[in-house]
Amino acid sequence: MAKNTDKGMHEKAMKKARNLLEQSVGITEIMDITGLSEEDILKEQQKMRR
Repeated sequence: MAKNTDKGMHEKAMKKARNLLEQSVGITEIMDITGLSEEDILKEQQKMRR
């Protein structure tokens, strides 16, 4: 059950990162705000460019 909660929190963080990327916030700042890894943020950024 904890795994589902972690996944939900990760999805919320990814959504927040997506919004911040749209606002042209820097990757380092997004990492600080969301707690996501640089790899996760870069993957999301690539998805947005498609």
